[in-house]
Amino acid sequence: MSAFGSDEPATYFQAMEDTVALVLNQGQFLEELRNLPEFAELVAKTLCSRLRLMKQLYIESKLLPMKTRLYADLIRHGVRDGQGRLCISPMPTHAEVARRIASQRETVTRHLSQLAKQGVIDSSHGFIVITGEAYLRSEISKALGVIEWQ
Repeated sequence: MSAFGSDEPATYFQAMEDTVALVLNQGQFLEELRNLPEFAELVAKTLCSRLRLMKQLYIESKLLPMKTRLYADLIRHGVRDGQGRLCISPMPTHAEVARRIASQRETVTRHLSQLAKQGVIDSSHGFIVITGEAYLRSEISKALGVIEWQ
């Protein structure tokens, strides 16, 4: 935002894995936007994607009960592994998940334990494997009143 003259304070990020970052000052960033159409298009696509996600998260925060927000968060953070399984690695702390879904750590812990007992997730290997993706998606769809949640 500061690239466009916003006085918003700087945002800080922490990488969860090895990461390469490109840091540009405001002048450099604006020059690249003007001179590289591919870069400008990538920035626009990224901003649109983030805006769509923020809209979806806002709707979920207003319409979904906590456990269904948890289901959506699990699916959203899952990545397919080589066997086609939906996995979350590294495994987030329950406090991190609670912050993302506007809940409390204890509540997240209780619901994750229930999901593990039901066989919907498996977190016994240091990462989460979502074995009941269809169940989670079905519960989200029911809560939102839609045929299929994406």
